[in-house]
Amino acid sequence: MALFVRGLIFLLCFILLAAADQRRHWVFFSDKGSAEKYSFGKQKAMVEQKLPAQVIDRRRIRGIDPFSKSVIYADLSLEETYIETLRQMGFRVHATSRWLNAVSGYASDTLLRRIAVLPFVEKVTPVKKWIIDKKTAPEPSLIQFPKPFLSDNLQDIGYGLSTFQIEFHNIHLLHQKGLTGEGVIIALMDTGYRLANPALQHIQSRLIAEYDFIQQDSVTSNQPGDVSSQDNHGTLVLSVLAGYLPDTLIGPAYNASFLLAKTEIYNQEIHAEEDNWAMAAEWAEQLGADIVSTSLGYSTFDPGQESYTYQDMDGETTIITRAANELGIRGVLVVTSAGNEGSSPWYYITAPADGPYALAVGSVNSRNNVSLFSSRGPTADDRIKPDVVALGEGVYGASTGSSFYPAGGTSLSCPLAAGVAALLIEQNPYLNVDDLLYVLRTSGDSAAAPNNDRGWGKIDALRAWELSQGFGPDSPLSVHAYPNPYGHNMGIVYFPVSLPSGTDEIHLEIFNILGQKVKDSFQQGLEGMNLVRWDGRNQHGNPVAAGIYIYRISTPSGKRVGKLTVLY
Repeated sequence: MALFVRGLIFLLCFILLAAADQRRHWVFFSDKGSAEKYSFGKQKAMVEQKLPAQVIDRRRIRGIDPFSKSVIYADLSLEETYIETLRQMGFRVHATSRWLNAVSGYASDTLLRRIAVLPFVEKVTPVKKWIIDKKTAPEPSLIQFPKPFLSDNLQDIGYGLSTFQIEFHNIHLLHQKGLTGEGVIIALMDTGYRLANPALQHIQSRLIAEYDFIQQDSVTSNQPGDVSSQDNHGTLVLSVLAGYLPDTLIGPAYNASFLLAKTEIYNQEIHAEEDNWAMAAEWAEQLGADIVSTSLGYSTFDPGQESYTYQDMDGETTIITRAANELGIRGVLVVTSAGNEGSSPWYYITAPADGPYALAVGSVNSRNNVSLFSSRGPTADDRIKPDVVALGEGVYGASTGSSFYPAGGTSLSCPLAAGVAALLIEQNPYLNVDDLLYVLRTSGDSAAAPNNDRGWGKIDALRAWELSQGFGPDSPLSVHAYPNPYGHNMGIVYFPVSLPSGTDEIHLEIFNILGQKVKDSFQQGLEGMNLVRWDGRNQHGNPVAAGIYIYRISTPSGKRVGKLTVLY
């Protein structure tokens, strides 16, 4: 018997050690396999066949060429023979990413060494698992409210508990214009969602799809294996964005449509694995998302893992940020919490807030002072972050039951900003990511002197709406710089500007990544196409340094903002 027990213990230990040796890893492929043999026309047809028409339309409306070579290549499917080879070797696939050209899954260290030398494998790296500081205030005595009469008349809506957070950003003034998020698709990535609260029951009729990327099923509320609090955080965030219970709780974009992705594990701390987020990003884009709202920033890893450092917060290194960049390239605005690390040793913004296409939202209190916990900038490559701030203390939201409570953290600032963005897109679907970043930043109360504590300042929904007027198919929306990237040996940068009628003055401004204006020029334009020129020199006639620059073209009929890379 003793021998049997010892044998059983040995077997259990062996199983546990084997399981411990099966941590998830990324396997990055070196190419897209057989698809690379086809002409670009054939590759385009392959992608177009799989892309929903609404996705192609959204990309076009946002000024994105849906069939540019770089976008087509990233949208090509992974090479199935590569994946099958890994499976046959014993690799257990968990996630696939077309944009990253990679799969994640489980394998022993011995197997990973064999996989790393395969001719089609570029590299093998661990899937990072992050610990996220919740910084959400514990629920006080919850506030119970009877369900009031629901009115469709905007003038009859009482904001109740949400009055301050709505009026703080002038969101009510856009509601009065009839803007409620109608026709805009918002994807949320969080811990899960329970729609039982009276303020969230309308979401069922506005839900396009939901998916649990942890357990890989379509259940985003709690299920066996989840702790009881798993879906608390996501439910709270969704209610701040889109709650609808007149006289109790109203979110900025309660009439939007939703994609709900469950991507984070909620225990004593929130745990998130980066491959789940990357998978969810591709899923959301394929289903037509206009906005991705993610209220959890990623910085600190589980013990025992090799961590990213602040130097990796450069807008292009972490898996999360790379996936967010791919969303931006495809015309999807990523609105993300700046992070809750302002009073921690990390201090700085967290991924994907470092991304150039991400609107990073910090937190302020009711006195418009930056919250102590709100993560600061700059990025590692010295760009100003956060982009804007929104209320992040004493923000009211819904519980998973029938009650409501105030909470804090940049997790709550993010949905308020995402809601404002949704109202702007409802009003003007032609706003692309650059346009949205411009109007939201410029609406801020620190836009005249942005800094790394509050970015461009507290969002003002009405001001952003005013700034967004004039963007459209007949405005300078079609402006694109070329060549881009630009080198000083290339001579001139051209900005084609189409003026609808009459003779108008065209104003060109060039800013560096610190927001400092390096060039300011005017030229008289004529009806039709005009070429605005810049020789790569600053106001003093000296060549500008290599780096990222923002250009702004202004005419009486509209504005256009874009990014220009100067190589040397």
